[in-house]
Amino acid sequence: MIEAEEETNKRMIQQLQKRHSNNRGFWHLTIPVFAAMTALSYSAEPAPKKSYYLAPLSYSTTRDPDVPKYSRPGSARDFASWKDLTWLDIGVDHRVRFEYRDDDIRRPVGGLDLPFLHRTRAYVGIHDVLDPFRFAVEMQDSRRYISMMRN
Repeated sequence: MIEAEEETNKRMIQQLQKRHSNNRGFWHLTIPVFAAMTALSYSAEPAPKKSYYLAPLSYSTTRDPDVPKYSRPGSARDFASWKDLTWLDIGVDHRVRFEYRDDDIRRPVGGLDLPFLHRTRAYVGIHDVLDPFRFAVEMQDSRRYISMMRN
């Protein structure tokens, strides 16, 4: 099938050469465009799968991966006794943030609020031990300190 199309393309190029042999400017522009079009039609990549999922355009609302970014395999840790724990994923993430809120529109009463916010997450995952079963636990603790506003 591809060979037949290549023969057809060669014949078309030869016909173009015969027709436009006296007009060099047109011919020099036609060949690169035609070659590029045929090269694009022969791309070896399969067509992408169609999905109805659209990634959200808002900040921090994308899907999380199965294994969080902050976890690593047990064998990647610095403990000598954990070198054989390729089946264990473990991770801890801690974040502290300060916010300056002046007349926050989310509050019924205006005013200045200067809270400290912190989040601690922990993840433990077990895989490849009891195939096809996997087990994972992720816990999160989020708190607000030194806030003038009530919940």
